[in-house]
Amino acid sequence: LLRGDLVKIVILSKGGNRGLDEIRVNECIAAGQELGLTKENYIFGEISDTKFFEERLAVRKYLEEIIKDYQPDVLYTHYPQDYHLDHEIASEESV
Repeated sequence: LLRGDLVKIVILSKGGNRGLDEIRVNECIAAGQELGLTKENYIFGEISDTKFFEERLAVRKYLEEIIKDYQPDVLYTHYPQDYHLDHEIASEESV
């Protein structure tokens, strides 16, 4: 941010299947403000929370589209052996 880099934070799921959409979005934006980010830095997906295994193809296509659109120089993702299956799949499909 200090160098003027374009930063996008991709949130694949807003927590939809548990009624957490608005809470999760607001928490993300508030946390980002601490780093100098705004709502415009975020891309919120519609993948069902805790359903990445079942929706893996949708995860892959969604990430491919974002990567194609933004062509990032650097991409940070979850640890590949994360304890949460959604995070593990997000990591695998990001690279």
